Amino acid sequence: MTARILVTGGTGTLGRQVVPLLRGAGHPVRVLSRHAGPVADGVDYVACDLLDGTGVDDAVDGVETVLHLAGGPRHCFPDHVRSQMMRAARVTVPR
Repeated sequence: MTARILVTGGTGTLGRQVVPLLRGAGHPVRVLSRHAGPVADGVDYVACDLLDGTGVDDAVDGVETVLHLAGGPRHCFPDHVRSQMMRAARVTVPR
């Protein structure tokens, strides 16, 4: 089975182009969004707030790759959220 990929910004301009390509390549995809939604076309939508980190643990559960496509100043990872996401995904956080 191909590893699940978490896409931040998966409902945005770039993400809407990338998610179908990932699905077409056989990857299960989880889209991080401000609002959860039903699974559709093999894409799981999970709610998460990139500014305060709410929902990060659920978003990265079972994910091996995070593709960060969220753009704009309100979607930049603050340091504490980036660290939280990397820890939850079991990635070594540089000090």
